[in-house]
Amino acid sequence: MSFLISRSEEVAERADNFGLKISVEGEKEFKSALRDINSSSNVGENVGENVGENVGENVGEKLIKLSEKQRRIISLIKSNKYITQADISEHLSISTRTVERNMKKLQESNIITRVGSDTQGYWEIVE
Repeated sequence: MSFLISRSEEVAERADNFGLKISVEGEKEFKSALRDINSSSNVGENVGENVGENVGENVGEKLIKLSEKQRRIISLIKSNKYITQADISEHLSISTRTVERNMKKLQESNIITRVGSDTQGYWEIVE
């Protein structure tokens, strides 16, 4: 990192805004102070690295809140991908309509998908 300095007073003022104290008594001392700031300050480097990593990882991710019923439906599908909505209804002691509604939401959220036909297919959890 390097500085183009036209007015040492202005630079000193700006440094002061960031909590950095530098002396502008002489050109030699001023350059020395800037060198010290450059060598001891890696704030810009760290911020740039961390931001790039975090943004790259999180862009496009969508947080989906699952209800307790939806989590239990997913758990049943994990244990038996051929499970029917009627079987899920029995296991969870809820109506088949409630199962249908929750599974539709899971499909719309791209959490589960149906592979194959309604009678011969199976459920797949999208990773």
